[in-house]
Amino acid sequence: MILITLLGDDLSILTPIIYEFKDQINHHIIVHDDASDDSRRAIQLRNGLARFSGEKAFKFETTLVALDEDSKNDIVRLYHTVRATYEGEILLHSTQGFASFALILSNLVLADGGKVVTYDARDNELNTIEGTTITRSKLESRLSVKDYISLLNYEVLDAERHLYLLKRKERVLNLFKDHNRFLLLRNALTKDDNYFDYDSHGDMLDILSSLEIVDENQRLIPSEKMILEGTLFEEYVFWLCEKMGFDDIALGVKIDFDQGNETKQQNRVMNEFDILMTHNNRMYTVECKMVRLLDGLEYVYKYDGLVDILGYGSKAILLNVSKQEMEAYQSTKISKNFRPSAIRRARMNDIEIYHDTHINPIIFSNLLRNFFNLPQ
Repeated sequence: MILITLLGDDLSILTPIIYEFKDQINHHIIVHDDASDDSRRAIQLRNGLARFSGEKAFKFETTLVALDEDSKNDIVRLYHTVRATYEGEILLHSTQGFASFALILSNLVLADGGKVVTYDARDNELNTIEGTTITRSKLESRLSVKDYISLLNYEVLDAERHLYLLKRKERVLNLFKDHNRFLLLRNALTKDDNYFDYDSHGDMLDILSSLEIVDENQRLIPSEKMILEGTLFEEYVFWLCEKMGFDDIALGVKIDFDQGNETKQQNRVMNEFDILMTHNNRMYTVECKMVRLLDGLEYVYKYDGLVDILGYGSKAILLNVSKQEMEAYQSTKISKNFRPSAIRRARMNDIEIYHDTHINPIIFSNLLRNFFNLPQ
């Protein structure tokens, strides 16, 4: 099969199709306009496919072809060159292409007995045109978190190992069965409060000891302070998400997004995500904050940009458990951390807010299911 991919503004629309047909493709051609932005994205996609191939070994190479989108002769010449150079059926992916590219090449491919496909990313469905027939089908393949990132030519630098998390699962879940009680103990340990009634929290201290967060004297080990204050909460939320049926899920994912030639690691564009999930070839994330004070609007702005980088259909939930005074507002709560304008701005940009004094597992699970369009 010869796959011709018409480049557009969002590479995440293209990679699921390439991945779906990866075992059938003999030659892959990315067609793009000769504008500088399009050339940059084409190189990013080609490099992402090469990065992925280094891990999973695609059997095909990718060729870039720059054309003038307004030149019918260039487009027709391209098709005849492809047909003269390669043997096999042609599959044209036209979802993201310029109208001129898509229309002219579609007519040429269909007249020559090939197929044209478009991808509905929202429903993860493929529309296939062959002759005068249109068929609709679900994509069979599902991208993992690492594969999704790699195909966009981003690099996963670090993530927690699932086996490590699994060994801690029951202990972490037990800590949060009584959220308020654990929060009192956590605050006492971090403040080294000598007047706190530690004896009444013996069961939780035993768990923290087994996790090597407190020492034999039931005092916080200084190097584990960050684990106690944040990572344990992230692990708890991870397990609430994990049971919801995502295709893949990862905790503590550090990603290098930089497409430049910066050699100093500290200067590169990197972000760490508390929880990343894939479902139906879309990427979702949950940011977990168990802190009293938070600049919620700043996090809305931050994740507005990150959701765009992750691609079409990506969404984020900002989860803040806090002891701030709150009042109900549009299915969540408002406080000094999240004011109404922050919540409204978030929802305009595929971001949802879960803000409360504790996590209600049932309410949070319903939010995950509805917001990320998971199966009932």
